[in-house]
Amino acid sequence: MCFRLYIADYLDCMDDNTVPEIQRTDLANVVLSLKALGFHELVKSDFMDPPPNEALHKAFKLLHSLSALEEGSDQLTQLGKKMARIPLDPMLSRMIVASDKYKCSNEIISIVAMLSVGSSIFYGPKDDKVRVMFEITWHCLRYVGRSYPYECI
Repeated sequence: MCFRLYIADYLDCMDDNTVPEIQRTDLANVVLSLKALGFHELVKSDFMDPPPNEALHKAFKLLHSLSALEEGSDQLTQLGKKMARIPLDPMLSRMIVASDKYKCSNEIISIVAMLSVGSSIFYGPKDDKVRVMFEITWHCLRYVGRSYPYECI
């Protein structure tokens, strides 16, 4: 059992139930994972809280544009199967899969790592010693060819 304490004005403004996550998030990764597991009729599936049809169609459109699904049949391509094995957003996993072709996997993995963290990497520390190391590391990360921050010190 969980108790949360709120002031009465705030409690009156809250919804009785929260909106299920499947109805408020991007479904591209979910669709890709379910296709890889063998669930093929996602639009006709009996969900407990069904996602909006627009969200499913948007996910299919994105996966088609990334060449993860075959045109017309909605079956996974070989590229889509590789993407499904990477537990990231489909756009980021597509970048990693394509990086092998262009021989830039180290750089792309660094970029994907930075993108998958979110915006928390841009907050600077308050301590002066840590701030200086943060600035040096940030300066070094701007150079794509560097593997480790100490290479440019």
